[in-house]
Amino acid sequence: MPTIIAFDVNETLLDLRALDPEFERLFGSAALRGQWFAQMLQLSFVGGLVDDYVDFSSAQHAAMLMLAERHGVALGEDDAAAMVLRMSSLPA
Repeated sequence: MPTIIAFDVNETLLDLRALDPEFERLFGSAALRGQWFAQMLQLSFVGGLVDDYVDFSSAQHAAMLMLAERHGVALGEDDAAAMVLRMSSLPA
């Protein structure tokens, strides 16, 4: 049987606080980062549970748009895509 080692990267090895200035700019509050991240995880995990894989980038993008709608913020596709891109360069 193969040995498998898994790492929880986001919020464990990578610091999501680096996204706070962008959440402040887009939503007026960095506190919404937690809601966005929780929504992203939910989208990704539920997809896996129902055997309909959702990659993290797609989940991040969708969660940004959902968060914006929930809070009445006009968020463009470019802003959501930019946040996904920022996730690829988080500091440790």
